[in-house]
Amino acid sequence: MGLLGADVLSRFSAVRIDFGAQRLTLAGPEGAPVTSVSGGQLVHLSGELTTGTLMRVPMDTIARSVPVPTSKEFVVSDVRGLVLVTVGSVPDALFLVDTGAGVSVVAPTLAKQASLVASGPPEPGYAGLACPVTVHPYTIGSWSLDGTSLLPQVVGSNNLPAGQVGLLGAGTLERYNPIVVDYRDGDLLLSRATGT
Repeated sequence: MGLLGADVLSRFSAVRIDFGAQRLTLAGPEGAPVTSVSGGQLVHLSGELTTGTLMRVPMDTIARSVPVPTSKEFVVSDVRGLVLVTVGSVPDALFLVDTGAGVSVVAPTLAKQASLVASGPPEPGYAGLACPVTVHPYTIGSWSLDGTSLLPQVVGSNNLPAGQVGLLGAGTLERYNPIVVDYRDGDLLLSRATGT
C-alpha cells in the first residue's frame, strides 16, 4: 500500500522500532527536514524511547533536498543513515541503515573482498517496491558494527548505489530488537542480540 521512508521518519527526529510488538514509536512531533550530521553526537532522546537498548553506534545522517523539476514549490528529501561495518577482514565498509529492507545486502565487490561463501544458487528478488533483481545469497560468519560482533547470517548480494557496499536491513536489525534510529543526533541504538 505504501512505504514510509527516512525522508518522512527523520522529521520526527528519531524512531523506535519494536519488531516483536510490531510497533513504531516516534520521538516527538513532526519537525523540519533534518540536515546532515556526523555520528555520535550528544543524545537527546527520552528514556522511554531508549528503554531496552544497550549499544549505541555512530551513524552519519546524510540529508539533501532535491527540487521537483515540474514545480517551483516542492522538493524531495533524500535522507540516509550510514554506519561502518567490518566484514571479515574488510574494515569500514559503508552500510546504509534500511529498516524497510527485508534482508541485509552486500555489494558483489565486498563479497569478493571479504571472501564470503555462497550459500545457494541465485534467486529472484526485489529492490524497492517492484524492481526485480537477481540476489546471490552469501553467508557472513564474521562481521561487526563499531567493534561489536554481529550474529552470523545469510545476506543477499546485488549491485548497490555508488559509494555504498552494504545495506543493513530488517533481517539483521530485528535480531537486536528493539532498535532506535536517531537521525538528528546521528546514532543507531541496538538491544541485546537474540536469535541465530
